[in-house]
Amino acid sequence: MGQPEGRLARAIKQMVFNRGGFAWKVHGNEYTPVGLPDIVGVYRGRFVAFESKMPGNAPTPAQRYRAQDIRRAGGLVLSPCRSVEEAAQLLDRIDSGAA
Repeated sequence: MGQPEGRLARAIKQMVFNRGGFAWKVHGNEYTPVGLPDIVGVYRGRFVAFESKMPGNAPTPAQRYRAQDIRRAGGLVLSPCRSVEEAAQLLDRIDSGAA
């Protein structure tokens, strides 16, 4: 993950914490499934995930596949997530009962 995407991922994680959720950065290794989102966590009892991407960058095929897996299992995933504001909108949907 490039530096701008890394800063975005850290800011998203902090925003989730600030709103009372729990989130962590996924650091891939040989034991981690390919394509997991950058940030995963729990917000008000819901599994949430964010794939941080700077404008002009798109999720890889593996990242799109994992996002589908998460959605099929009932989790919420924002991929691509291009700003903290977009990530906050996903949490707003949970707060409003729309998600």
